[in-house]
Amino acid sequence: MISKFDFLLVSHAKPQIGTFNSFFAYAKSINKCSNYKVALIYPSFGNDLKIRSEKINKNLYFISLPCLNYHKYFNLQLIRLICLFFILLRFEYKSILASGFSQPQIALPITLIKILKKKKVVYLWDDIWGNGLGLRISFIVNKVFLICERISLKFCDHVIYPSSYFEKRISKLKKPSTKIYQPYIDKNKKKNNPSDLKYLKKNFKIKKNQKIIVCMGNAFFDTENIILKALNNLKDHMDFKCIFVGRFEPSKKNKKKFSLLLKNNIINAGFVKNRKFFNDIMNIADLYILPMARNIIEESRFPVRILDYLNRKKIIVSNATGELRYLFKKYNLGILTQYSFQSFSKGIKKGLNLSKRNKNLFYQKQHLALVSEFNYRKTANKLISILK
Repeated sequence: MISKFDFLLVSHAKPQIGTFNSFFAYAKSINKCSNYKVALIYPSFGNDLKIRSEKINKNLYFISLPCLNYHKYFNLQLIRLICLFFILLRFEYKSILASGFSQPQIALPITLIKILKKKKVVYLWDDIWGNGLGLRISFIVNKVFLICERISLKFCDHVIYPSSYFEKRISKLKKPSTKIYQPYIDKNKKKNNPSDLKYLKKNFKIKKNQKIIVCMGNAFFDTENIILKALNNLKDHMDFKCIFVGRFEPSKKNKKKFSLLLKNNIINAGFVKNRKFFNDIMNIADLYILPMARNIIEESRFPVRILDYLNRKKIIVSNATGELRYLFKKYNLGILTQYSFQSFSKGIKKGLNLSKRNKNLFYQKQHLALVSEFNYRKTANKLISILK
């Protein structure tokens, strides 16, 4: 295994999860704009007890750490803590960029390496773990997150963040910081002929005249009820199918309450690894929805799945909050609704009935946002200046 790099990017998240996608985009942007050698370190997606290395190209490597999915929240974090420590101890590099610094398997090995090897440490702060996500797991886990957060931020050199929510909190730390969005790199170059997507309609049993809605996501924090209520309201006005891509698992209560909706109008595609199949699902849609709740977790985060929505010439409907609401208003990215399921449902109905002229106006604004806010060259230059 090659052990000499310029930058190590350590993601707490598995492949196909939001923060991993951000780190992969960071790595690719650096890769495209420079000759710096980058390693992206992350937990294995499936059950795997080995450390594996994969060469993507001459300057980009993947290193996956052991993972065993035996519990909803626990999957060999202690083993990864040990593995990461020895990798960081053995490898040669200039700096580390890491996410999930509130978690022990990230915070402890990186802090020890900072003390032992005096390497530059940069953290991405993109989620509220302590007094946020931690409270949804347990009181003890939340306390651990808060302790790790304090330790990590004390021993780091720089903090990057995608949401303005964190600006005040970071300013109190008196640490250098930079606002950075996930860069947009991959283009949806090939436009499918409608006839090419007939197989998908057949597989999903979508009728000829049914409207197709797509919703992406892995963490539906308090938005499950809004989505189901909005779609349930919509089904009284039009015939549609809503395809969920990612992890959408309705509660037992909602499975019973919305049984007819889930049976007749919902398609749960789950995680989609195949890129062509993913693009086909996105291209078959008439409209995308991006629901957000009103809580500290949603208000602080930046849903990076917006980048899978933009530049595909599709209408986006969202009841966005926080940073995304700011961008929706700044660029008029799509139809912005109020929080309620009634407003969300009306927004979806409106989006499905827009004129071609109004659709094109939204598409132009979406492209402008990509070029202005998510430019990979600008992002790469920012990251390199911080990490080198």
